[in-house]
Amino acid sequence: MMKNRSCNLEMYHDWYHRPYERDLSDAFLFALVSADRSHAKLWKIMNFDETRDSFFNFKITNGQVMEVSGLLCKTALSRLNLDLAGQHGPIEDHDIHDVMCNPYCTLSDSMRNEALNHTTCNCIQLSLSQSAHQYRDEGSFCRENTGEYLCAVLGKCGIWQCELSDFGCKRLEYNQIEVPLRGYGHVCNVASNLNCDIFFFSLLFVLTVIFSF
Repeated sequence: MMKNRSCNLEMYHDWYHRPYERDLSDAFLFALVSADRSHAKLWKIMNFDETRDSFFNFKITNGQVMEVSGLLCKTALSRLNLDLAGQHGPIEDHDIHDVMCNPYCTLSDSMRNEALNHTTCNCIQLSLSQSAHQYRDEGSFCRENTGEYLCAVLGKCGIWQCELSDFGCKRLEYNQIEVPLRGYGHVCNVASNLNCDIFFFSLLFVLTVIFSF
């Protein structure tokens, strides 16, 4: 069992609302630019009703980057199920690898690990309390690891007996799996990145056509 550490929730709230100071990927920015009110969760996270001055003027915080990247990662995994509709057989391992290696999923884990390290909290301590209006299950922050997404969305939960409080455990187990033509789960190779780029630029082309009229 993970030992309790001194947890500073004030530091977490300060970090969450601090402006994100690094460059965002083109794919991430495109997701924000193309969002409308039909993307209810993303719209709410970004508070676009109050803060969206223009398509290309985003004031984004660490917490928003963390939340949006996780949402986009889960959406990408769910898309694999949709793409399989009407077909026979399981989802291909290399398709799962490509999603687990995409910029959304890697950024989601990176930001949540940064929050944990910055605050010296564990993921249970950063989770919603039972008194919170949005509370659903214990360890809400812990369930936002990409390994947990893979388990919840596609049912690929692995065999390790991971404790909920061990934030990175399920992703670490996935990283030990070697996928033919891709590599291990933490190896984001050329093929994975190429597939992400193809997807992004196809969407960018559609948006360009729409705005040209």
